[in-house]
Amino acid sequence: MMKQAVLITTYQNINHLFELADFFSDGNYYLYINIDKKSKVNQSDIDALKAKDNVALVSRKYVINWGGFHLTRAILYLVEEALKNNEIEYIHLLSGSDFPIKKSSEIKE
Repeated sequence: MMKQAVLITTYQNINHLFELADFFSDGNYYLYINIDKKSKVNQSDIDALKAKDNVALVSRKYVINWGGFHLTRAILYLVEEALKNNEIEYIHLLSGSDFPIKKSSEIKE
């Protein structure tokens, strides 16, 4: 079965991140997430996110400033990690503020 990676860069609104994880929880997606290193997201929320079956990676590797090069580095790091999984055939990029306008089944197709 074809798997897809969803790369997410975010810095706030952990509740929305959980909503995204739930949206992509049908077994076709792996989530690779970078949370801005300077964000105030607490470790218990990060641990709960990591415990979700479809979350492959939660990183706090980079301090990201809007328009800064570390955003590009974070995205490239997430791509590199996703490509380690041979099941991945497609990669999608979202920010932590995005929410898809199509159903996950439509995105899968």
